[in-house]
Amino acid sequence: MTPEAQKYCGLFRAATAVIVDYQEFLQRLRYGRDAPKGKPSCYGYIPNRPYEVMMCLKVAYKLLHDDPSHDVRSYKRYKFLDAGCGVGNIMLMAKRLGFESYGIDNDDKTIALARKLLRCGREKIIQADLTKYRSFGKYDVIYYFTPMFDTKPMHKFVIRLAGQMKVGAIVIPFGRNYFSSDDRFKKCSFTDVHVYRKIKGGRRTNNGRKN
Repeated sequence: MTPEAQKYCGLFRAATAVIVDYQEFLQRLRYGRDAPKGKPSCYGYIPNRPYEVMMCLKVAYKLLHDDPSHDVRSYKRYKFLDAGCGVGNIMLMAKRLGFESYGIDNDDKTIALARKLLRCGREKIIQADLTKYRSFGKYDVIYYFTPMFDTKPMHKFVIRLAGQMKVGAIVIPFGRNYFSSDDRFKKCSFTDVHVYRKIKGGRRTNNGRKN
């Protein structure tokens, strides 16, 4: 890893610690104590190694930009969605890389904070139930980090997401990965990067076979 990359990794780790501490503060402020067991706000907003997220975002952008069907003469900001955006920190990372960032969350207090921190309105940070959302198909890149712990709603969300995504779109799954065994998606060739591209539409036809 280059000295510059090490520098930015250190900055992201520091930012992670600050946001996690801030999240704990918000939970105590909201509940008067640590968040109750089972509450959906109990997870951290950033994975343990945030530089991996940045790497995945860079790989996704490169895949889209290098696509032969993309006309490099016509400028286009690819649409990025953080499904379960929390305070919007991943949206900010994506925006810095050139994406047009959107987020979805279902907690009204978190949504209000994210809109304030990112200085954007309802058209960018959407309050919705991920298991009922119907517009995953309009995004070029979709990221999530275990937006719900319960298996049934999480599975319902992933099925809806995979089915609605347009061919050529990219998903970056952190947490449990449902896409490695879905024949409609292909893992990018980069080593140890959680980036999958949808290569065909229709229904899933394989049964647990990894690609």
